[in-house]
Amino acid sequence: MWSTAYCILVVVLTTVQGSNDTWSLPAAPNCKTSELPGSVVEWRESNSLSYSVEWSYGNGTCSSLNSCFDLGLDDADDQRLDAQITPLHIQPGDQVRFFASQNMDIPFAIFPHRVDEEGFINCDISRGKPIVPQPSKEPIAVLEEFLRPGVNYFITNRSDTLYQCRFGLRVNITVKIQKCNGPGGDPGKCWNQGRCLTSPLQTDFQCSCCNGFTGDYCFEEDGCATEPCLNGGSCVDLKGSQAPKKFACSCPQGWIGDRCETRVANQCVDAPCENNATCIGNADDYRCECPHGFTGHHCTVNIDDCATDPCDNGICVDQIGGYQCYCTPGYGGHNCDMKYSPCRSNPCKNNGYCIDRKGDYECHCDAGYTGPHCTQKVNLCGPSACFNATECIDNGNTFECVCAHGFKGHHCEIDINECEMKPCENGGKCLDAVGGYTCLCLREFQGKHCELYREALHHRCNIGWRPDTRPGRSRHLLLQSSRDLQGFHSWKMEKRRLRQTN
Repeated sequence: MWSTAYCILVVVLTTVQGSNDTWSLPAAPNCKTSELPGSVVEWRESNSLSYSVEWSYGNGTCSSLNSCFDLGLDDADDQRLDAQITPLHIQPGDQVRFFASQNMDIPFAIFPHRVDEEGFINCDISRGKPIVPQPSKEPIAVLEEFLRPGVNYFITNRSDTLYQCRFGLRVNITVKIQKCNGPGGDPGKCWNQGRCLTSPLQTDFQCSCCNGFTGDYCFEEDGCATEPCLNGGSCVDLKGSQAPKKFACSCPQGWIGDRCETRVANQCVDAPCENNATCIGNADDYRCECPHGFTGHHCTVNIDDCATDPCDNGICVDQIGGYQCYCTPGYGGHNCDMKYSPCRSNPCKNNGYCIDRKGDYECHCDAGYTGPHCTQKVNLCGPSACFNATECIDNGNTFECVCAHGFKGHHCEIDINECEMKPCENGGKCLDAVGGYTCLCLREFQGKHCELYREALHHRCNIGWRPDTRPGRSRHLLLQSSRDLQGFHSWKMEKRRLRQTN
């Protein structure tokens, strides 16, 4: 796909542009006249040029980094691009015209649109702007308003399937400005100590300095131009430094000095061993004795203690000098080799019962508590706890009802039958009530328990026998004293008792 190829192109652009890794300008006086690589162009001070872009599928199209940008890459480094017209690089003021190829089997009219980068990649003209009012078979002069500094993208699409952007009818034209004039007082471009150049992948002209000079405008001397560092030392140019020395040398192991010119007596003096390793050496060589957990010539490599897969049932994370196992649920121990029940830690509180669920657990809470760990208190003394009580006491897992007088049971739900104790005497009948009882006494008795004789009767009972006028009866019993009345009642109760037993 073009988008993939385009991303690869961007990476190469970043890597290559402005780079003089494979060539450099010589020192003066040959700097200004030395031959440039074929893909490198020098800024023109005058004389604008005219360019023609042929819209076709012929030799003017390209489909790789080398064919589009003339980079000279090896085949292994070259990358494929989707088909396009060979990119054009111009200076401001140069003129460009488009024309449809006359070598196509079927002549066609072109209708170029200037688009953004996304439109160029996706062959989309929806956000683009046509550079002419209608398709044309005649050459089209591209106006300056469509050729702005930087990269300008153009595509054309036709309704038929033959002439399509995706087959190569697209081109990018880069208008490159120059950035070679230094700050005030510049005697010329690049201070006449370099040349104003550009390469195919640069978007402007920049200074390439003659040997011995450096900086954006080549007005600084290059302290490394004379290669002052000895014995394989690397030179660093100290740009803008006020010190007399314009360079610094990074010396290889075993050498010291401003130019790496002095051999050390013991190579351990540079402390080459890292991670608190012990250095043992002399003038010619050294070795590092690494601490536990490290290896390598300078003890910079952390040993992978997880390489042996020490965690039986978990994930191993390497650490310095060791490892840490993160166990899967249901396992523990340094190497996750111990199977255990999650209930061993007693996660369920307040007498809750723990159930092992194969790596997880579930708490069944006792009365009075709820929640994942039975830590949330439930009010046991709710409205339905006690029915006839004066007080409800929540004891955690149980509750206690303080019953009102006349009730019993765990919930005070039982009405006590006080008549079971037979509190009524002298033949009185007991009627149970809430919290008490009532005795219905014979008329001869009174009192709460019918335990008292009625005094009024004692005084009225003073008559003896008299004739009985009812059929079959000859007489009535006459009671003449309170003693006779008491004896009468005793005889009557005994007679009733004998009747019940018979």
